[in-house]
Amino acid sequence: MRVLLAAALMAVTSAPSAHAANDVDSEPPQARLLARAYGLGTLGPRAAGDDVEVEIRLRGPAIRIDFRGSNAPDAWLTTQGQRGRAWLVSESGNYTLPVADASGPYWYDPAAPCQTIGGRCSPAPGEFILGRLAAGWRYDNAHGPDGTTSGTLWIDTRTGLLLGYRGRTGNRRSERGLRVTDVSFGDVPASLFDPPAGLRRRNQDQDAVN
Repeated sequence: MRVLLAAALMAVTSAPSAHAANDVDSEPPQARLLARAYGLGTLGPRAAGDDVEVEIRLRGPAIRIDFRGSNAPDAWLTTQGQRGRAWLVSESGNYTLPVADASGPYWYDPAAPCQTIGGRCSPAPGEFILGRLAAGWRYDNAHGPDGTTSGTLWIDTRTGLLLGYRGRTGNRRSERGLRVTDVSFGDVPASLFDPPAGLRRRNQDQDAVN
């Protein structure tokens, strides 16, 4: 069985600062968000003009992405906090599949986003997302979300959470992006990012053959 998957996305709300609230308890910043991703790419929809609805749960650098909708894959993705590395987990299919991944990052310094993604950043017009103005930043030659190297980010100035992006990879003309539609802050258990015990471990070569 060939597994072709997508992922990546962001958000924030008018709740108290996630960083401030979690710093008090010495806990990493945590959030749950819903978003729509668009644009062709390894982490995007499979056809031009389509989009993908995703639920993203964050605990510090750890990311879990669940896909929604009738065409969603029967698997979820977890990075377990490892940048560039992830696992696709299918409980009904009884397997975990290690994959290269470009999801995130989702937490930024709102005044200096390139400290997180490298490259060059310059101010861009803000946008109203979820009823509040998000700060805009153009980025170039960076390790941006969903593998993009140039584009524009919109970041919540109170929490540093990414609310949306629009970007490109290298010199490709096709664009990909994300727009957050809902977000909440609160405890996100660390256990949510661990694949259930006992699942078969697949590899990409096996997946291509089956």
